[in-house]
Amino acid sequence: MFRSVPTQPAAPAPVLLALTLTTALSSCESEAPAVEPTRETLPNGAVVVRHPDLPAIDSIGPEVAEAHVDLQFGSADGTDPNLTFGAIRVQAASDGTIYVLEQQAAEVRVFDSGGRYLRTIVRQGEGPGEIGGANGIFLWGDTLLWINDTRQATIIGVDPDGNEVRRFAKPVMRLTSTWAGVFDDRGRYWREVSHADNAPGFPPPMGLTSWTGRHYYKSHDLSSGAIDSVQVGEARFRIYAYATPEVPFGFLPLRFEPFEMIVVNPAGGFWRAHSTSYRIAQTTENGDTLLVIEAGLPEQPVTDADRSAYVDSIVADRPELRREAEEVAGLMPDTKPMLARIIIDDEHRLWVQRLTPADAPAFYDLFSADGNYLGSVRLAFVAAGPLVIRNGTIHTWIEDDLEVPYVVRAPLSWARGQLSQADLLGCYDVSTSRAWSLIRSDPRSSYAQRAAEVLADDSVFYQMPSRIQLAGPHSDTMRLRGRWAITIPEGAQPSVHSLMSYDIRNDTLNLAFSTGYVGLAAFLTRSNGATWSGPVRTFDDYTGLAWSRQVQLSRSTCGR
Repeated sequence: MFRSVPTQPAAPAPVLLALTLTTALSSCESEAPAVEPTRETLPNGAVVVRHPDLPAIDSIGPEVAEAHVDLQFGSADGTDPNLTFGAIRVQAASDGTIYVLEQQAAEVRVFDSGGRYLRTIVRQGEGPGEIGGANGIFLWGDTLLWINDTRQATIIGVDPDGNEVRRFAKPVMRLTSTWAGVFDDRGRYWREVSHADNAPGFPPPMGLTSWTGRHYYKSHDLSSGAIDSVQVGEARFRIYAYATPEVPFGFLPLRFEPFEMIVVNPAGGFWRAHSTSYRIAQTTENGDTLLVIEAGLPEQPVTDADRSAYVDSIVADRPELRREAEEVAGLMPDTKPMLARIIIDDEHRLWVQRLTPADAPAFYDLFSADGNYLGSVRLAFVAAGPLVIRNGTIHTWIEDDLEVPYVVRAPLSWARGQLSQADLLGCYDVSTSRAWSLIRSDPRSSYAQRAAEVLADDSVFYQMPSRIQLAGPHSDTMRLRGRWAITIPEGAQPSVHSLMSYDIRNDTLNLAFSTGYVGLAAFLTRSNGATWSGPVRTFDDYTGLAWSRQVQLSRSTCGR
């Protein structure tokens, strides 16, 4: 007797017939990575993950999410003062609550997940929970909102109702227009600092001026009060100054300048990259390299047309600066930067922004903390501020033609199209929740009830392999016609299931692991670019019981 694979989670009873799935699925055009990444362990223990083929910035396919705005609020006419914003900063809680710092009014306003104003929790003043002025906020978890009080040189923490919980004097005094403080998982506050002994005076000399400085991060342990510094290298600076009879001095922008990106890893250490190559390194605070992510993307040369366009953009408004503009154009490097910035979200995933043309939308590649490619995200709007990413949702703000800001929210939605099995070929890591839930109880005896409980908890028949590979069409065309094979990658723990297959219908990935009489069936939907999650349920022709728990598939490297 062959036990069939359920085709939907609500199947009420076991079906004892062979599968005859004949529906053909058409695939969408996809430029998703076709070459599996490789992993190499270096002699020093660092792991290098190489991704030979990431999607192009104009790709459309299952690996690329389009982030569209589904919530926008603000006011251009000023009729509602709570929705009237000047310079703002935005944070969001996991339940969708949105905190907006209105810098001009020096207050923090709270909005619900639908954009409805709830209350103002921080106002200008000198008492507890009040601020003199602020240029940044940071939500730590869901219960502690940090505010950088610029007038008191203090960082103040308040709860969701605005009650002051704690405060500390800033360990680093640095004048910036915006505050981008970071708190790590150990409860340390981090701030970036650069110091140069040979910086030019003011006003600077005319023409090109270069200098170097020490680049480091300073941390403040909130529990012990300890302050420490980590030097991360040498900082390099270049400016080009000019003077005219009408302008005592001014600066021309230096285009395509290479730069280093360093962000604090909340789990410890730093993520570092250089804009000129797709190579991101995870390092310890001592500078030891733990992980390197590389991608095989082609370099983009700086062309004569780029240099001419730069000169034209300057002389269009200031024709007297043609000589200076041509000199700056000659200083451009041979290749353009490849990366723009790095962001770490609430799940410690790495968002790597590629440099795109001025008229192209922002484009990000997502990687897990261990270097696995998770997908890419294209913004369908122009963000005017930094992205705050929590629970797979982006919060930031945009500006209209009059530079009036509006708070926006954009959930991630990976391009669906009509996926086929061929779009999913490759290896995946499997993780499951511990607890089982009984979803159908029709035991034939108390013994069967007890046996099912034991099986659901411990039996290998109800265990999914920890790593699987979604392969080509299944060789058993009689019983598994239309389904493709699941195999176990080399070196992974084998499975007791003799029939393993998968199928996809209406964007739901169906996995089946069967001995012919007992096994598992999973019904998964895409939770981001290369991760699938959903329920896995048991089937058992002996007892008629069914159990369920959650499972997640994350794309991984086959050759590790």
